[in-house]
Amino acid sequence: MNLNIIAYSLYLPIISFITIKTGWSLYKNGALFLLDLFRNDKSLVQRINKMLLMAYYLVNLGYAVI
Repeated sequence: MNLNIIAYSLYLPIISFITIKTGWSLYKNGALFLLDLFRNDKSLVQRINKMLLMAYYLVNLGYAVI
């Protein structure tokens, strides 16, 4: 069996788990920073925070796959 396949089958789940846990942590803790930054506009902060989370996932997981 090709060792690259084994390495990638171990690498992708590990890096996905790390990326998702880090993104969720940043999502929860970043909301407080954004609330202070946007003067307590909760609806705007929630939308921006979700967009930042999705962008974080797309960039990091895309880079990991490539």
